[in-house]
Amino acid sequence: MPDRGLLEARQVDDAAFGASSGLTIASARWLQLTFEVDRQAALENMPGDVGRPIPPYGRLLVAQSPELSMAVLSVGGRYKMMPRNIVVATVTDGSNAADGLFGQGASSGRIALDRDGQGVTATISGPEGRLVRASLPSIYAIEPSMLRWDAFVALARADGEAVIGEITPSHTLETAFLCKGAELVIDAALPRTHAWRRLRSLGIISACYAEGSLSFSEPVVQQTLG
Repeated sequence: MPDRGLLEARQVDDAAFGASSGLTIASARWLQLTFEVDRQAALENMPGDVGRPIPPYGRLLVAQSPELSMAVLSVGGRYKMMPRNIVVATVTDGSNAADGLFGQGASSGRIALDRDGQGVTATISGPEGRLVRASLPSIYAIEPSMLRWDAFVALARADGEAVIGEITPSHTLETAFLCKGAELVIDAALPRTHAWRRLRSLGIISACYAEGSLSFSEPVVQQTLG
């Protein structure tokens, strides 16, 4: 049986869910990397209602449009028997349309996502400076229907109680790509206890890139966190 998460209700920040109508990022391009992470770091970022998969993995989603850029760091888990991305931290750059969408762990910063032929790079900076750089050196086209996206589980507070909410992504793809040889490099200046460094990549599992329209449902509260 998989391990259960260690995050307790008292550790959830005083942040409320927002974005009651959800979010659609039109004319978007985005990348997603899935990577192995430290087992203990993964467990510390998921509540007890979530089970850890084997091996423990993290995910980084970076999306960009003319109005909004967004990065979501999560850890993989199983919630109600379904695979889910457990949100750890988000960074937004530009429009405030995503405010409150993913609950706790949100900050503003700078995000750059660039494609040069078959190469894609992304850099993410938060209030503390550079966080991470992702590199997809040689993408190759695939049938868009090959890509799928797990729903997100996020934590917030409602009426003083810690709650678990679920956000469901959807997309309309114009083009889709996979990549071998991707890299995800955490900035070495980050403290060892920093969430982004704790969830540094121990090895890339998969990497993809897509262009089209990316949408997220409003957060739907599933339960209080006991």
